[in-house]
Amino acid sequence: MYHHIDDQGQGGDTISSSLFKQDLEYLKNEGFSFISYQQFKKFLAGSPIPDNAVLVTFDDGYESYYKQAYPILKSMSVPSIQFVITNELNNPKGGITPYLSREEILSMTQDGELVEMQSHTDKLHRKQNDNAYLTNRLLINGKEETNKEFKQRVISDLQNSVSMLKPLQSYPVDSLAYPYGIYSESAIDFVKQAGNIRYAYTVQPGIADRSSDPYLIPRINAGSPWITPSNLVHRIKIQKKRFNEPLDSLPVRSVMEQVGGSVEARDHGKQLILYFAHQKWNLSSNVAINQDDGQTINLSHGIINKSGVSHISYSDLQMIFGTKILYDKKKKRFYPDPTMSQE
Repeated sequence: MYHHIDDQGQGGDTISSSLFKQDLEYLKNEGFSFISYQQFKKFLAGSPIPDNAVLVTFDDGYESYYKQAYPILKSMSVPSIQFVITNELNNPKGGITPYLSREEILSMTQDGELVEMQSHTDKLHRKQNDNAYLTNRLLINGKEETNKEFKQRVISDLQNSVSMLKPLQSYPVDSLAYPYGIYSESAIDFVKQAGNIRYAYTVQPGIADRSSDPYLIPRINAGSPWITPSNLVHRIKIQKKRFNEPLDSLPVRSVMEQVGGSVEARDHGKQLILYFAHQKWNLSSNVAINQDDGQTINLSHGIINKSGVSHISYSDLQMIFGTKILYDKKKKRFYPDPTMSQE
């Protein structure tokens, strides 16, 4: 999963074009095979695909996909999907960060079979009082929507988005990426009732296989500047690992990468920097400090070093992230809270 490419400044969900190219080259050299969206959907239906298959996705529909990513993808014959916020098609260059225009999309979709455009909703990539438009009833003119109005607003938006994308490619528009990665049972139900959408993508890290719920397809984030090509490959491989109880000593890097975060170690592992959901925490001894707001948390166990590997207790992780990290006792693995915004 990628978002934005900018060679002038990186951070959060923005990386340089050189890092993007390095990712693709490294994956190829490590024996991964890039597949198209059509291949992926056929795989879900039972058809074979190459071993170590990778599907490249982009969210939001930024113009940088056309100017920075597509030339690299085309030169390496790598297919990809772009999930477009279709409302931005009406005034693509009107904001601080330009979006794709219809003309730019057509130039790519008519150029070959490497690019597909799918939906990131029309006007639902927004929040009202931190509540996502897709999953919450809104206040309109000071009055909260009824359930019927909420349902109609979401379904109409999804149908409008599909209608706007259909003339721009020959492939069917049948897929959605949830805005901010936030979804709910009611939202999934609305998506199904919209009529066209058969697949929906989350930001939860994981390996997609034929057992995956087609409306909860996982992805592995690659679009942050601190995710190196080798770290990306490690993130892919780590998804197959499971943890055994007890939870009082967990390998920090493995847990963080399972939930879509990352770790930077300093001073031989005595200091750790945790990156997760656009937050940065400095861990040293028994203290965790949030770099964004200066919040300090005293840890119960602190950093535990075992054979050169940094460990942390689950209780300390919960103190740092609250309910942001969930543990599935049956599957013995960790997940991010699906209600969190991870854009």
